[in-house]
Order: sequence, then C-alpha cells, then structure tokens
Amino acid sequence: MARPIAVGSGKVEVTYAELPRTVAFDGSASTADPGRTITAYLWIPIEIPEGSTAVLDDPTLAAPSLTVDRPGNYLFKLRVTDSEAELSDVDVSTMPSSAMCSVEVPTEHMSFVVPAWEQRLCARAQQRDWHALDAEIGLLRARLDALEAP
Repeated sequence: MARPIAVGSGKVEVTYAELPRTVAFDGSASTADPGRTITAYLWIPIEIPEGSTAVLDDPTLAAPSLTVDRPGNYLFKLRVTDSEAELSDVDVSTMPSSAMCSVEVPTEHMSFVVPAWEQRLCARAQQRDWHALDAEIGLLRARLDALEAP
C-alpha cells in the first residue's frame, strides 16, 4: 500500500496594509489508498518571520487558521495519517509540493519578499566576499610594509 498524500491549500498573498489578517489553510483534499481514510492532520511550521507571534489555532485540524502579523514568509508543511497509521512523506526534499502551504506578506515599501533560505545564501556569499577582501587587504598591507622597510 502507498503512503497517504498530503494536499494543502497552496499559497496565499496578503498585503502589508491588511495586517494583521487571519488566513485559513485547508488539507481536506488529502488522499489515502482505497478503503482507507485520513484520520489525522499535523501542520508543521517551516518558516515564520522573525518577531512574529503567529501560531495556528489548532495544528491538528484539517483546516486551521493563522493570523499573520508581520511582513515575510510563513511556510508550513502538512503531514497526514491514514486509518492504517501510515504517514505521508514529510521529508522536504522528497515530499510533493502539494503538501506545502505558504503565506507571503511583502514589506510596506517593497513589492517582493525574499525567502529566508535565499537571504541566508546571500548572507553567506557576502560573508565569504568580506573574508576574501580581508585576506586581500592583509596581503596588500604586507607588501606595503615590505616596501617601507629600510
């Protein structure tokens, strides 16, 4: 028998002016093999903006609500259990994208939001660039010191 398949409601976009706003997720379209039913839902937070106090009203409901309160990305994955205690795939690298639900809230001054994972990649690249620049400056200082030596 196959694992059940978690199917969430996808992506919701909220404008900054609408904050705070309550949005609903919906996992009721999740499916199980013939003769089985979905018996449990669990919404797992993956990403919530820093400083947000947003929490699902009940992460075990098929259709919980979330009140978004800050700009940024709110990302949740859905795990379902069927009547034979089989779990849906929850490994982010292999699970279907249908199991992911997100809310995007652009900042007041920008019309786009950079996902947190992309921000981390950029920060790491910038940090590597600064380290390389520091090393280059160190080499230049050593050369200047050698030239200034009597």
